[in-house]
Amino acid sequence: MTIVVSGLLLLLGVAVYLRNLRAAWWLLLLRLAVLGLLVLVLVDAVISRHWSRGSNRVIVLVDRSASMESRGLDTLAGRVAREFPLPERFERVAWEFADSAGPGAGAADAARTRLGRALELAARSRPAAVVLVSDGQDNGERDPVEPARRAAVPVYAVGCGLGTDRNASAEEIRLPDEVYAGDTVTIAGRIGYRGLGGEAVTVRLNSAAERAALPAETAEREFLFREVFDRPGRAVVRLAVDSVPGESDFLDNELLAAIEVRPARVRVRYLTDRPHPGTRLVLRLLEDDPRLDVSRGVALTPGESPAAGEADVYILDNISGGDELVRQVAARVSEGAGALVVAGPDSRYGPGFETLLPGSGGPARAGEFAVRPGPAGVAQPWLEAIELAGLPPFGGVFPAGRAGETWLLAGDDSLPAVVARRAGRGRVVHVAGYPAWRWGFRVRVPGGTDPLGQLVLGAVRWLAAAGQDQFRLYPERAAFYRDEPVRVRMDARTGDGSPWPGLDARARLDTASAAVPMTENRPGEYAAELAVAEAGTHRVIADARSGDSLVGRAEADVVVLDRPLELARTGLNRGLLERLASVTGGEYFHRDSLPGPGFEPQTRTWQRGFRLEPRRTPWVYVLIALLFCLEWVLRRRQGLL
Repeated sequence: MTIVVSGLLLLLGVAVYLRNLRAAWWLLLLRLAVLGLLVLVLVDAVISRHWSRGSNRVIVLVDRSASMESRGLDTLAGRVAREFPLPERFERVAWEFADSAGPGAGAADAARTRLGRALELAARSRPAAVVLVSDGQDNGERDPVEPARRAAVPVYAVGCGLGTDRNASAEEIRLPDEVYAGDTVTIAGRIGYRGLGGEAVTVRLNSAAERAALPAETAEREFLFREVFDRPGRAVVRLAVDSVPGESDFLDNELLAAIEVRPARVRVRYLTDRPHPGTRLVLRLLEDDPRLDVSRGVALTPGESPAAGEADVYILDNISGGDELVRQVAARVSEGAGALVVAGPDSRYGPGFETLLPGSGGPARAGEFAVRPGPAGVAQPWLEAIELAGLPPFGGVFPAGRAGETWLLAGDDSLPAVVARRAGRGRVVHVAGYPAWRWGFRVRVPGGTDPLGQLVLGAVRWLAAAGQDQFRLYPERAAFYRDEPVRVRMDARTGDGSPWPGLDARARLDTASAAVPMTENRPGEYAAELAVAEAGTHRVIADARSGDSLVGRAEADVVVLDRPLELARTGLNRGLLERLASVTGGEYFHRDSLPGPGFEPQTRTWQRGFRLEPRRTPWVYVLIALLFCLEWVLRRRQGLL
């Protein structure tokens, strides 16, 4: 139907001009153009054409960086670039590069070498191929092989540098993404070396060390280490190979990697001498958690006191006596354990509680006490996930003591309802409001945990993480050169040891007032680059904020060497040049063995084309309107309206 209507419109337009065709044939062409564009729009036509086009330009990229000049190779590189044989049909276009690239003086700052950037810029001009004359040393921020692979322009690399006679480098660390505290982990460290075959070197992984002779027939060797990670959190693994006499490059002697250390199964001891309706609720949610190893100490006879036992976290629920039991738990807390004290209507705070909860106890206040967040609750995201407005109010609140951080408040008088504090090397959480067990009958949140489970399990995780640093800052390397950015990473953890995402993290030097925003690479891991102008040892300080609150700070020392980065590596990096040639379909040559006169390089064919969809192209409608108006004005002047 659309084609029929379009045909009728076309016939109608032609018929209007039949009687005036001789005098106004050009008006007919305008009308036909308008109708033709309308037909293309109505039938939703797509006009496309593609064709291939070769190039006769070969860009010769000559390295003009300081690493070439320091060895006196800049003149040699220019001669090699002129002598590299190309068929006569190709146009030789000379470019220079260092931190950038371009014709003539395109090298810009010779203090950096960015091979990837140079190859990207060269590929944008759509050459047939690229001849790269360089020592292969690159100190850009990314691997140049990937940009070369994407550009798909054949690269003919010519190694124009002096070989590095002696060097040892830390190349790779292979380890699991995560382990559990206390596990023994096998870590593989791979080193590379040149000019050291048959000699002995010392390889270190954290505190372990191994000295071994290097085989003469290979340039790499792998070492296996067994490591035990005791503390949960994010641990840094350092692989280093000691420097050797006459070594030309010390920057690559060390490598860092990170591993996630999960907490081991936490031993939880549940203690009560007054079982209540919530006892089963609390025990069930504890025993359903696979990360917990739960034991019970429940006294059913009045006056009987359960045994304290051995545990990482003790839960004292509705204790009405047992002053000696509380003293035993307090002694273990001072050594690093945790204690969760849950109040109940039968709770009695005897003298033993004074060590755990100074100033707590006394008569409870009775009434209706609605719960809301406390000032320190922002540091515990698992508390923020509890919908406090929908919870039943407490029926009573005990005095919570003189010291600690208030997580939750109760009642109009802002009574501390949940308070956390440190006691010696351990931690204590006091749930001063009761009965908290009624929260277990509320609707479960996404993830399958009811508010009681969130409160108890979250407190247990926080207590088990005693002694763990919530914020840790570490540089990516032990030393940096003065003209390269200092890269640091910060690991942020909540009180229960889980990653803390969404923080406003900023890093600064102790000698600078301005702070640099840190980027969150993944939940709880933040990174930043700092510019350091002077050599020496510098202190980096990172602050973490949640809203307007400063929730953490971490510090670390970094060493900045006086040696320029560009002069740290000045030997021939043949391996990188060979990889660049291989991934692009080119070939590698040494400066002393260039191809012969009949050399025929592989070339890149570039695809060109266009695609036009009139119905979805705004300027087509503008053109139709302009042509129609022009025809109308001309017809009026001819008296054909």
